[in-house]
Amino acid sequence: MVIEKKEKLAHDKKRKRKYRDDRMKALLVLAGIGEADVNGQSVPGQCASEEAIAALVEGKLDKKNRKSLLEHIDACPSCYQLWLEVSQAHNLRQNKGIGCNNNK
Repeated sequence: MVIEKKEKLAHDKKRKRKYRDDRMKALLVLAGIGEADVNGQSVPGQCASEEAIAALVEGKLDKKNRKSLLEHIDACPSCYQLWLEVSQAHNLRQNKGIGCNNNK
């Protein structure tokens, strides 16, 4: 019984330490200082907003920001998934003429 309690305490300490470390990484990423960690791999830059992904899809980003965001999307599965979704929605709108003035 005593051994189980010691193991539980050790596990709780480890979990709290991991939480604290993950929180610190997240704060550094939000501050633009650190790198995101996705599935144990370092991902350059911070995750993009849907607006930034939409600007990329619509070709509205400058060369530097476009390159940086593409590098991040290449390394980050969640941003890649968001990019796919936004790209598909954008292509669907383009194919249906939504948002264009030629629907009169």
